Amino acid sequence: MLDTYPAGSADALTRSSLIPLNTVRVMVNGRTSFHYRIERAKQATSSIFFQTLLYQDDETGNRIADILIEKAQSGVDVRLILDDFFSFNKKSGVIQRLRNGGVQVMINNPILKNLLKANFRSHQKLFIIDESIAIVGGMNTGDEYAKGEITEYGWRDTDVELQGPIVREIVELFERNWEDLTLKKWNETGALSKYKKAKEIRNEFAPLKNVDKLIRGPLPVYFEQPPIYDDVSARFVKTAPITEQDDNVLDLFEIYLNRARSEVILETGYFIPTERLVNAIAAARSRGVTVKIITNSLESNNHPYGGLAGRATYEPVLRTGARIFEWQGAQTLHSKVSLFDSFAVTIGAYNINSRSHSCDSEDVIAIEDRRVAQAFRYVLNKDLSRCREITLEEAISWDKNLITKAKMQFFSLFKFMF
Repeated sequence: MLDTYPAGSADALTRSSLIPLNTVRVMVNGRTSFHYRIERAKQATSSIFFQTLLYQDDETGNRIADILIEKAQSGVDVRLILDDFFSFNKKSGVIQRLRNGGVQVMINNPILKNLLKANFRSHQKLFIIDESIAIVGGMNTGDEYAKGEITEYGWRDTDVELQGPIVREIVELFERNWEDLTLKKWNETGALSKYKKAKEIRNEFAPLKNVDKLIRGPLPVYFEQPPIYDDVSARFVKTAPITEQDDNVLDLFEIYLNRARSEVILETGYFIPTERLVNAIAAARSRGVTVKIITNSLESNNHPYGGLAGRATYEPVLRTGARIFEWQGAQTLHSKVSLFDSFAVTIGAYNINSRSHSCDSEDVIAIEDRRVAQAFRYVLNKDLSRCREITLEEAISWDKNLITKAKMQFFSLFKFMF
């Protein structure tokens, strides 16, 4: 396949093609994304292909399960790929109920079969209806994702809905993942437990512990009606660092950073950049490009130890002249959106952290369209208004505090886990 791409091109470096004539719906937060997920699933007539890292046994997870089971029993081909690390304690509850209801469930990388692979995860998130409509982005399935803009604890996250020829690329990824799991022995089909009775288990999502230090209340509504854009060019970029030893998404970010001439905004829930990305940021800054990073504060981070590991990387980034902003909302920031001038925006599952770079399979949709970029500029500026800027002087002061420095250095040793 690589031989068909021009040598040294963005297509060759990212193993993807820029595909025109797509329709994009911008879905900021779960209020919008889960409305369309539910409506699209109800309309399915032939297939529902669904892949997610986390499927919660809560109100949202069971509401989606009801629809998937109903569709499976009516003859729709319903398939679900989950990752074992976050499914392990839910197999006897909602996952068993899905299996009993006729949903084909494949669980990736069962940790008890190979403990050495426990840190490698399938982080891709795909929701495909009738092989013609796809939703991709950062959202897993659970109350914390679905209730963004609805309740105070609803997380800040972003998806997009796609229709058009780009959907074929997304379907092919799901089909390849399904085939790989079918052929490999490191999977769990659930065949032996098909007729077990599902237990009544409901997870209750815990709000952030330090919420009183943050901006209380639900997220503001970003769009009353999600904007839709036709005739959009996009590329679907996948990365699988363990099985393919590739760096496709990082390659894409580097390409876009090199093209940027005015402003780049990188929004990621977990920020632990590679040296290569820091160098690309420095090169952009040397050309006069403004670079802003939006990520979680320690108080808003659902993995605060990962936040400490991330803060250990702030000083070299700030020394390039880039600016770092920490989220102050009463929700975890889980959105993964990057804006490059007004020519491109990426939305997906890929965090700018150690896991996405070296451990987890990921995906992003890269949209090269000024109208879509302008919509996301509005979204990111709204997010920036709920952030606090971290200065170089503050980052230097952390190094001067022995306890703070020791914590950052200690958790940096385990950055491969975050």
